Amino acid sequence: MESLEKRRRPSIERPSTIYDTPAESIVMDNKVLWANPDFPAAPFLFEKGQSTPLGRLLRLKHSEESPVSADDMVLIRTGHGRSAEVPQQYLFRDNAGVLYACIDLKGIGYVNENDAGEPVVSPWQYNAHRKNIKGLEDKKWARIDIKFSELFAQHGMKTSRTLALIDLKQLTVLHDDTEHSVSLAALRSASQRAIGTNPAASKTMHPYIPAEFEPVIQVRAFGIKTRIGDLGEDATRDEQEIAYAQEFVRNESHLHELSRQGYVDQVARSVGRNIGIMHMLGYSHGHVTPHNITIDGRVLDFDSVAPFSLDNSKKSDSSFLRALRDIEDSRWTYGAIPSLLQLKKDCLSGTEDMSDEVVRDIFWEGYKSAFPDDTGTATASAMRRFVEEFTRTVSESKNN
Repeated sequence: MESLEKRRRPSIERPSTIYDTPAESIVMDNKVLWANPDFPAAPFLFEKGQSTPLGRLLRLKHSEESPVSADDMVLIRTGHGRSAEVPQQYLFRDNAGVLYACIDLKGIGYVNENDAGEPVVSPWQYNAHRKNIKGLEDKKWARIDIKFSELFAQHGMKTSRTLALIDLKQLTVLHDDTEHSVSLAALRSASQRAIGTNPAASKTMHPYIPAEFEPVIQVRAFGIKTRIGDLGEDATRDEQEIAYAQEFVRNESHLHELSRQGYVDQVARSVGRNIGIMHMLGYSHGHVTPHNITIDGRVLDFDSVAPFSLDNSKKSDSSFLRALRDIEDSRWTYGAIPSLLQLKKDCLSGTEDMSDEVVRDIFWEGYKSAFPDDTGTATASAMRRFVEEFTRTVSESKNN
């Protein structure tokens, strides 16, 4: 791809697994809206107001008349419905020294799944129930994610971070089984005409696009993009992914060696600290699931973040209960601790001396470390008690 600075190759290589399916993409008319100044060593250069080769969408149909180069290929996965990875690997750090190894493009198109469980590209489409567009990212929600990821990162949280936000001036559509790049203005005009003749159909059928929807590409940097929720379907693939994450965590932690049990310890501690930083700042995530925690221990996706109070007198308040569910929610097996227990199950054979309670203890050690020394122990102890009471109450209500 163009505008690519040559950086040193990583000392660890991501295995080529069936998670990664090559897909064609095409550059759209675009403009960089924002570039993150905290990444002077990032492998791509972004200039506000200028176009970038990363302002691209997945191709809807292969065309022999439009040859595709290696620079136009991206990697897609099932379960990641509107994002694709840049194939090149580079190790780089932000200004705080946090390590990153993966870049993805969110809003690049709709990654669906065929009957064989393989990722396939489908046309983006309006979802009338959720009032969004499958496959595309709205600038409004991208801005919210950037706001919180930058705030949390400033306080030491490890998460994905946005390198750049790119405004799309065109979108791809299929007409008569042929792919076309159409200006956003033309699509909006066509949508308005369709509303006048058939409002019901126009709100559910591609290529309707609401006037208030502003499509963007969110260029994100990860340590490891694989989520805990991506594991569990193929043991061989899982082992490759976990071994890669283990080596990445060893590098990131500046350790000479790291056992599999030590890796789980590091991830549990990191997730505890990450959740603790959010709570220390007065925010709950609201949707901590195995799909929002990566296998290197980073917590992601902040469009559900909401404020809450750590005041113990408000423990029955809905916002406080929401924060407790960030940690453990036995109704849906959501929360950080159930996710970590799932990772432990996927990583360890059962012969290692690491019980579920040990994982919980490590999580709470990480959580406590997010707070100032004079409040960390008391806050973590109180939250742990509230979580245990909440979990016990929910379990009892389920059994009655």
